[in-house]
Amino acid sequence: MNDKIKFISKITIFSFLLSLAIKHLAPLYPVEPSQTNILIGIIVLPLMVFLLLAWKYCIQTYKF
Repeated sequence: MNDKIKFISKITIFSFLLSLAIKHLAPLYPVEPSQTNILIGIIVLPLMVFLLLAWKYCIQTYKF
């Protein structure tokens, strides 16, 4: 249970820092706000979390 709490807190902190970075650095990044760019921004974080969890599972299961 403790590992789940640590993982959720890490994701929460990372999401907060990412939202602050987007808020303050978005005017400096020259990408126009289109639906495609917004969808990419929404999908990237859950995809990264999924890949990291899958990698962690593979390492623990197959003892690489």
